[in-house]
Amino acid sequence: MEVLYTWMADARTRGETTVFSTQVLEQAATACDRVAFIDQGRLVALDSPRSLIERVGLNPSDPRAFAQTFMKLTNGEGIQNAAS
Repeated sequence: MEVLYTWMADARTRGETTVFSTQVLEQAATACDRVAFIDQGRLVALDSPRSLIERVGLNPSDPRAFAQTFMKLTNGEGIQNAAS
């Protein structure tokens, strides 16, 4: 993953946009300037990780905040449906 993060940082420095798809929320929170939450094919949020966390009233310094933000914005349905 370190090679990928380095490549993405280099692309950002060059002003390029990278689309990075992951189900690991911690990866998205640390590697991306902006993230999109897509739930059942519907875009439910698009912003910086910090802004999304603040939007739902959580503390950005809490390491669990980004995952909790996803759950709040998708009403927890994304995780439940993926597991079934």
